[in-house]
Amino acid sequence: MGGLLDSRYKSLLLSLAVFLALVAGILGFNYHANQQVNKISNFFDIFGYLSDEYYNVNLLTQRLQVATKEERPEAIVALRKSVDAVDEYMRLYETGGEYQVEDRTVPVEALTHPEDVQAFNELKAWWMDYKQRLNPVLDGQADVNPVARHIFDEFDEKVYGPVSVVWDNQTVRGLEWTALARNVMMAGFVLAGLYFIWFVFYFLKKLTASDRNLQIARRQTTNILDTVQEGLFLIDKDFVISDAHSKNLEVILGRKDIAGITLTELLQGMVGRDDIEATKLFVEQLYNPWVVSELIGDLNPLRQIKVNVMNEQGDTVVKYLSFSFLRVQESENDEVEEIFVSVVDVTDSVLLEKTLESEKAQHDRQIEMIGHILNVDINVLNQFINNTYERVSEMNEILRVEGQLHNKAQALFRKMHSLKGEASAIKMGSFVRLAEQGEENLVLIRNQSTVSGQDFLGFTIILNDILDLNQFVEKLLQRISRVAKEIDKDDVGQSVQSVMTQTDDKSATVAPSSHSLDWQSYFGDYAQQIAERQGKKVKVNLTGFEDIQMTDKLKKFCQDVGIQLLKNAIAHGIEIPDVRVQAGKSEVGQIKLMLLKYGSQLRMSIIDDGAGVDLQKLRQKATEMNLMTAEQASSLPDSRLYAIMFRSGVSTANGVDEDSGRGVGMDIVREWVKEVNGKINVESQPGLNTKIVINFDAQ
Repeated sequence: MGGLLDSRYKSLLLSLAVFLALVAGILGFNYHANQQVNKISNFFDIFGYLSDEYYNVNLLTQRLQVATKEERPEAIVALRKSVDAVDEYMRLYETGGEYQVEDRTVPVEALTHPEDVQAFNELKAWWMDYKQRLNPVLDGQADVNPVARHIFDEFDEKVYGPVSVVWDNQTVRGLEWTALARNVMMAGFVLAGLYFIWFVFYFLKKLTASDRNLQIARRQTTNILDTVQEGLFLIDKDFVISDAHSKNLEVILGRKDIAGITLTELLQGMVGRDDIEATKLFVEQLYNPWVVSELIGDLNPLRQIKVNVMNEQGDTVVKYLSFSFLRVQESENDEVEEIFVSVVDVTDSVLLEKTLESEKAQHDRQIEMIGHILNVDINVLNQFINNTYERVSEMNEILRVEGQLHNKAQALFRKMHSLKGEASAIKMGSFVRLAEQGEENLVLIRNQSTVSGQDFLGFTIILNDILDLNQFVEKLLQRISRVAKEIDKDDVGQSVQSVMTQTDDKSATVAPSSHSLDWQSYFGDYAQQIAERQGKKVKVNLTGFEDIQMTDKLKKFCQDVGIQLLKNAIAHGIEIPDVRVQAGKSEVGQIKLMLLKYGSQLRMSIIDDGAGVDLQKLRQKATEMNLMTAEQASSLPDSRLYAIMFRSGVSTANGVDEDSGRGVGMDIVREWVKEVNGKINVESQPGLNTKIVINFDAQ
């Protein structure tokens, strides 16, 4: 900065120094001239007193001449006083000194000018002669008349003559100093005027050149900001966005009122509150000069975000944006002045990457399906295909119908979760992974403060992937059936023939009868999958499922509810083997799943010998979700506390995995049971068992 000042303002500083020196010189000279005039003024004051005292001496001498005998002593005293005063004034002019006049002290300088000294010496010689004549008179030894006549005759010549010479000389000098001071002042005004004229013209020229360069630089900066594809702007320590920003920033963000607002205001509605707070913390760290920006670059929460913005036509579009933050530092002290922010629209690259990933994932899923469907019961797989079509259709209908968007996300989550459960039961991993992606997408939507229809775009893409995969599996079954028919293999032909009779075209798949489903294998195999993922051991015993004639609707209900009840029992109820052994139990958890008929109603129940319902966790969850106060939760009866298990978002799991943690499984069961006019009853003994009973109308 010092070098910049030297180079840009050297001439200005030099001209100001010369001007100040000129002003100082003029003021100094005026001060000196004023002092000289003051000295001359003081000289006139005292010299006037001297002239007056000479006049008094002359007057008192004449008065003494005519004084009576009685008046003579007083006249002598007055004359002596005047003589002493004259002596004092003569001494001051000869040697210099100070004289007290009323309430002030007046300095008096000795006469130094030759003409003044000569006149003064003449006056002094006459005065000394006069005093020699006067002293005998004052002592009463001589007659006053000769002395009086002497001073009267010579007074004008011997006194006023020298006094006039000195007075005139001092007057001339005073006038000279006054004139000189006036001339110097006038010259100073002239020089100051010339300097001002030079200053104005010189620096106007400089300023004009500087303005021209500034305009060029501003035009170049504007051209850059109007041309770059990135969104560029600066933010200060208060997160306020600068007035200058790139033109494309408005296009990228879909808004024009950007300058002057804060970064947090800009991000509101684009990202969640947690991301906004994380961004504020990240920027604050960038303003700390002790923090190495390269080390915290990976902590940038806006490195890639998905947002909904308005395009130039006023339509809401989904974009993927990447924010980068760089420090603008003062070179001398490393203080961070501002943060430079770059926003890049990476939508095309992200969508391309997602497309490639989607195609690869689809290819991988298809390869996986080819080997997997040969190991799945044809009837079960065929029913899964039909159920998947039905669920996708239901989710599309939810998306199509108008409604509160947060509630819509919750309804979609329930449908997707049930699809995941059925896919997991028959080990359709590709469907499970797609369903989990859909769940995660819906969780993000539910957590947003404001939701728009565009937020569901990612979910619809996932839904389309599920539909494509389902169609692929269906077509693959049709091909397998045709190939099996051609090679006429009995072991495969029988299964394929059942498919053939059901699949004349793409949409002709029909669910098999209830007796074609091996319920024990269906639920038993699924329970073993869950147990393996959870690090547990279980054995499932089924009762009554094979004995009841089921419609397609009832069978689907029993499958869906049974899957959720099994997941809940194994994930939350059954303990890991070590814990069971320590509790005196077998390391293999026992689960009974029953379906019994009572008149016009059916009863599905599940009993596990696990740890029972964790009532304390339920109370804690109810408090955390603001369903009730801690005091209300602690006093709530167990029977009413069980109802909290079926609330949306309630889960006692410690984390989220394929089987638990979303807080939606039992919520879905409650909705399904409500649709069939059913009721749910829960009984639990801590450390021993849990029993869930569902009574509902036969379908």
